[in-house]
Amino acid sequence: MFRELGHVVTCVDIDVAKVSALESGEVPIYEEGLPELLARHRGKRLHFSADLLSAVRVAEAIFIAVGTPQSPSGEADLSYVEASVREIATELKEYKVVVEKSTVPVLTNQWIRRTLRFSGAREENFDVISNPEFLREGTAIEDFLYLTGLLSALILNVRVPWRGASTSR
Repeated sequence: MFRELGHVVTCVDIDVAKVSALESGEVPIYEEGLPELLARHRGKRLHFSADLLSAVRVAEAIFIAVGTPQSPSGEADLSYVEASVREIATELKEYKVVVEKSTVPVLTNQWIRRTLRFSGAREENFDVISNPEFLREGTAIEDFLYLTGLLSALILNVRVPWRGASTSR
């Protein structure tokens, strides 16, 4: 959907078969308008990859959207978030915005910030923001492109303007 707004987008998944399916035009989920949206942008400014580090190197914003299954105690299992954050930290050589998009407990962005620092990222090279869920299943594309007073991002402690705000590139 960010591609629809003029951005270059790389979707990363560790499942190589899923990446291959997306590259060949398969759409693994139902979302009205998604097949047409992917077909319009695939291979132009929309790419699919299993190489997280290469994608991080060229990104201005990195969205973490991974599963957070419920543990037996009922808490969110953040192990996939943590694995992603630790890997992302190794490539934060210049300023990036890290966007926590997964369903997580309150204050997870502070935990992500600490994990990035403890994993070697320099604090001046990133900010962490939360992008709470606001999309309805089956109408996510319409909800995203035509916001009707919905909150799209909660920005916390961002020190410099995000360079990705312009779509004129």
